[in-house]
Amino acid sequence: MNAVLANGMLNQVAKIESSSGNILSTLNQDLYPRIEKRMFTAIALSILHSDSETLQFANAAQPYPIIKRENQVSELKSEGGVPLGIMPNVVYQDQPLQLQQGDIVIFYTDGINEAVNSNGEMYNIERLKDAIMKFDSEMSAEKIVKAILQDVGDFVGSAEQY
Repeated sequence: MNAVLANGMLNQVAKIESSSGNILSTLNQDLYPRIEKRMFTAIALSILHSDSETLQFANAAQPYPIIKRENQVSELKSEGGVPLGIMPNVVYQDQPLQLQQGDIVIFYTDGINEAVNSNGEMYNIERLKDAIMKFDSEMSAEKIVKAILQDVGDFVGSAEQY
């Protein structure tokens, strides 16, 4: 129910706010009194400004996005890691990223890095970064998604997930 409520409210807030940080801050203010206590919503929100080749993002407790630029893979650290609905008056900051030709930016949920194999080992962020390092900037988004899911699937094998 919280996700449905947050989604509907997000659509309304995005019509009046133009920055990812302001959208999340306003959404949090609106959700806080309506969300069941001890519940929350995690979300990463980005806005692509194609005219300036800038990605603006804000994060409310999702794993940090990952960028592959040339031969380096790193996390895009951001402020405001508090989930939506936990506390009022949280200010989420816009984090700008000036994109360059060939950049690959990956947004993902914790279901990827927390996937567990039959030995109880987690896939983890380092394995994800290693998989992303192999990507070519000419790959389509669809091929990148399939490659990540394939790598996680190979790691997990037949282990049951929660």
